[in-house]
Amino acid sequence: MRRFADTAWRPAVDVKREKGMMSVHAELPGLKKEDVKVTITGDLLEIEGERKLETEEKRNGYVHSERNYGKFYRAIELPERAVAEKATAEFVDGVLEIAIPIPEVNRVTKEIPVGAVKAKAEVKH
Repeated sequence: MRRFADTAWRPAVDVKREKGMMSVHAELPGLKKEDVKVTITGDLLEIEGERKLETEEKRNGYVHSERNYGKFYRAIELPERAVAEKATAEFVDGVLEIAIPIPEVNRVTKEIPVGAVKAKAEVKH
């Protein structure tokens, strides 16, 4: 008889930051949107949930069934100035997409001319 180890499930997550937006793409196969919870707590984006997969196969007079359960939790640090109030999340066909606006900062660059320090007059003793 085969034994299955009780291992934590870590879904694949991609994080990108570009054009004033942080986007998170999480692959959650077999889950429904009701199985997933997305929250922002302080400077963390938290994704958690639980999968419950059950299969049953009947053939040649026997029944083969398997159950696979697993909770997951992912925490992703948000950059400064992330606008949590405008974050959105969509879940379609086992894929979670989260978008969080991050305002661009216009940095002013100013060139500072480099000058030479005038030599001090020699001190006579």
